[in-house]
Amino acid sequence: MGTNGEASVEAYAEPSGPYFPGQSLIMHCKVTGDTTKFCTWRPPIGFSFVPGSFPNFYESVSSGSTEECTFRIKSASDFESGKWACIPFLSGGDSKSDRIDILVARPPESIEVSEVRKDAYHEILQAQNAVNFTCEVKGIRPEVESIQWYIVREDGSEEHLTPSHPELLHTKTFVPADFTSYPGMQNQGVQQMMVYNVNATLSHVFSPLDNGRKLVCRVIHMLLHPANNSASAKLEVQYVPVVHMDDWKTKNFDPHGNKFYLPPGRKGEITVYFLANPPISAPQREVQWIIRNDITLNSGQEEGKVKAGPVAHVPDHGLET
Repeated sequence: MGTNGEASVEAYAEPSGPYFPGQSLIMHCKVTGDTTKFCTWRPPIGFSFVPGSFPNFYESVSSGSTEECTFRIKSASDFESGKWACIPFLSGGDSKSDRIDILVARPPESIEVSEVRKDAYHEILQAQNAVNFTCEVKGIRPEVESIQWYIVREDGSEEHLTPSHPELLHTKTFVPADFTSYPGMQNQGVQQMMVYNVNATLSHVFSPLDNGRKLVCRVIHMLLHPANNSASAKLEVQYVPVVHMDDWKTKNFDPHGNKFYLPPGRKGEITVYFLANPPISAPQREVQWIIRNDITLNSGQEEGKVKAGPVAHVPDHGLET
């Protein structure tokens, strides 16, 4: 509340903020202890002006009282975001209210999720090793409420991840905004408006099953909705071969005894399914069979009655045999 001798000036906004772009709000300015000749308001950027002089943007809602200088902002925008002051010209001299902060929300310029790479060669995630990802939100206002992390499975279901350090880093910065058409700004044009850049970090140990899935960061903010509040990155997780026995009913294998077996006197076959990334069937990669801890066979080799077959890819399952 500003004072001038016995007079005092109080300014406040109704309803309280923050405000959506396009929202209407009332800027109250009340004087006690003196009468008002006329009032001006000082916006965050630009020069003081009489709100009634700009009917496209503002309209007076004062009751006619000589102790009131209240007006309505018809449609809140970047121009209105910042600190305002009411400056009434009183019978006993000029006065000014304390500044009030009007915070108009602004959607982000972008949301991006990316791996924090230690060096230029760190191009692929290693299973069982902690990897850091960052979610960056640029040019948003007000501050972000929270950023949540998820892994999206093949069936569309989500696994919520809890960061070990859930704190958000908000950094104030400034972006250009064109105010040429606003009161008091005709000769100033492009000005700098305060916004936030926000960063969140996730450190997580990914498993082989996460390969090919999506990592999603979801931003909770008053202007964002499920259709536009997230960013994602496809996970490519590198891992050593993982044998799949139970799900694919590997031939001639006893899961209880953890042994392969062949029927005596008849031709038999041992088939093993496994997951691997990079694929075993890629050039210069082989599967070796060790027989009686003595004989080693690569794909396509024979020893006596035993032949090692080629590695084959199983379509649609990411498996190899």
